Amino acid sequence: MQERETKKSPRAPDWDKYLNDENYHDFVTYAKGAKMYSLNYWTFVRLAKEAVYKINGVKLVNIEKIERFLEAFVVEED
Repeated sequence: MQERETKKSPRAPDWDKYLNDENYHDFVTYAKGAKMYSLNYWTFVRLAKEAVYKINGVKLVNIEKIERFLEAFVVEED
């Protein structure tokens, strides 16, 4: 008897495997980024406008660009 081959349906990538809290990554989702900086979700979306990459329909934010942007506007108090 011949074994019948079944087609596997394509699945979306498991982003949680790449974007978990155990390993630091340069990219996070909007929700995780807002949580990291203790910001409202939509405030973070507007802040991250220039640091967003769309990969397979998922929008990821480059944290290094956000950090550089925030460092430029930091005011130190004496």
